[in-house]
Amino acid sequence: KSAKKKKQKSPKQATSSSKHDNNVPAAYVQDLVNTTTGYKVKASSERDDATFQIKNTKAEKKRRLERMMRFEVNNNGVSGDNSGTACSISNTAEEAVMKRKNTQQKQQQSKQISYDNNGGEGFGTSTKLEKPYLRLTSQPKPEDVRPLKILKLAFARLQEQYLADDVNSYPYVNEQLKSIRQDLTVQEVRRNSFGLKVYETHARIALEHGDLNEFNQCQTVIKSLVQDDGGISSLTSSSSSSKSLQQSARSADEFGAYRLLYALVQNERRDINNEMASTMTRLRNSERQKSKSPSSPNKRTEEESTIASIHAVQVAQAIATIHHCNYSAFFRLYADAPYHSCYLMDYLVQRVRLTAFPIVIASYRPTIAVDQFVKVLGFLDFDEAMSFLKQDDIRAELVQEKDGVYCLDCKATHLNRL
Repeated sequence: KSAKKKKQKSPKQATSSSKHDNNVPAAYVQDLVNTTTGYKVKASSERDDATFQIKNTKAEKKRRLERMMRFEVNNNGVSGDNSGTACSISNTAEEAVMKRKNTQQKQQQSKQISYDNNGGEGFGTSTKLEKPYLRLTSQPKPEDVRPLKILKLAFARLQEQYLADDVNSYPYVNEQLKSIRQDLTVQEVRRNSFGLKVYETHARIALEHGDLNEFNQCQTVIKSLVQDDGGISSLTSSSSSSKSLQQSARSADEFGAYRLLYALVQNERRDINNEMASTMTRLRNSERQKSKSPSSPNKRTEEESTIASIHAVQVAQAIATIHHCNYSAFFRLYADAPYHSCYLMDYLVQRVRLTAFPIVIASYRPTIAVDQFVKVLGFLDFDEAMSFLKQDDIRAELVQEKDGVYCLDCKATHLNRL
């Protein structure tokens, strides 16, 4: 057979065919043609790296610069042109160098600042009793942070103002307390009795004003600072700050109950089970201590140290058995809530009423007086009960008796809800 010699395509022909075959942009093809024109294509066995090396001439530098600028996007999101390319590149390089120098200077300055804890007093030097809360975006400066002794004065002043009703704005009180907490945190001096008191006070004030997010932040930190009788361990892992604080029996009982009630408000089954187990463990430990000293002179104090936990457990049991007509127990507990538990139970009232309403209209047929309905579902007055009954999703049927008494027609209401 006679071997037919294949004609070898020139680089220009090769790029032209690839243009048509692979739809390569024209700018790429022209660059390839310009850079490969005049080079002899060798066989694969004869090629070496030196063959394809391009001399870095002024024309080559200009061509590469123009090619690079085609892919750059200016600040307006439009592709840049070739005018002023060298100037823009030099400016970008200068900005990068200046940015690097500024970063190095900041790092050197931060190394020079002393962050010595001063034996638990903190490194701050500020003496301001009132300071706005700002989120930190860099390392704090000592002149912007208050030491522990100044924080105690600021906290005492804020407490006096709040108790004397000199401060009617919750946002102001909340901001000042967050600022105190921030200074305690950045100086790592919150793991003491004063830090615990700040978080407990802030949690109570947040409950009074219905700020559940802030309350949850405070009670989470309290849980990390304190190891209670339920076996809750500290969330910190460092050896220097892993020492747990001893919370008073009253506060441990109070905030243990708050955690269980908060889990009920969030309706998270896992959290409810965990807090329920922790509360029951704390109650069993308390009973065990009482049995060891039955004639203790502080018996009344010991009973008060479990009142909130017992109340929270009963609330959880009432909600869990709501379909067994135990809503009356819930509203009885709601009226006798200790400490600030009633503020958390406020979030459960509407849920319980909506669940108990079908049971009420099925139990009090044919009618029930609205005045009695107020007592059954724990309304404050007649107007609140009427507002509840007039909701669209309730579909209540109200009738007025001859003596002018308003009654709820349970049978008609039941048919309306079907």
